[in-house]
Amino acid sequence: FSHAGKGNMDLDDDIFAKRMGEIYAKRTMAQSEIDLLKASNFIEQGKFREAINQLNLLYTNVKTDRLRAEINYYLSEASYNIGNYEDASRFANLSIGYNGSDANWIKPFSGYFLAKSYMQIGKKEEALKIIDQIDDISNYDYQNKLKNLITALKTEIKPE
Repeated sequence: FSHAGKGNMDLDDDIFAKRMGEIYAKRTMAQSEIDLLKASNFIEQGKFREAINQLNLLYTNVKTDRLRAEINYYLSEASYNIGNYEDASRFANLSIGYNGSDANWIKPFSGYFLAKSYMQIGKKEEALKIIDQIDDISNYDYQNKLKNLITALKTEIKPE
């Protein structure tokens, strides 16, 4: 963890790694955090159903609002990727209210999946409202990445 801050601070991944490295250098990772990381890696690998199974098992054991919000975010992402847009929007709505500074990326990224899900189920006006709300958020991890994703999403949404 002490070496996590030695990356390229122009890259979102390295900035995030530095911040998390500083946190975990001061304490150990809880087993639930390790399991959540493993489940998020399933999503990165395209193993969405495995991620959903892992996340559902994990949810019953977590004790913090941050972990619940993060699990709901990942459930939203995985559900979206298997075409279950109703579940994706439901899970995104559950995590979008999280306002903790320790995972400041959850709210805007949950909003992104909520907007994408709304678009898929024909709620384009609601999707645009969510995008406007996301645009008002600043200073969170992976902000450059999300701005690019939002720009692409805006071009897909045609207001009625």
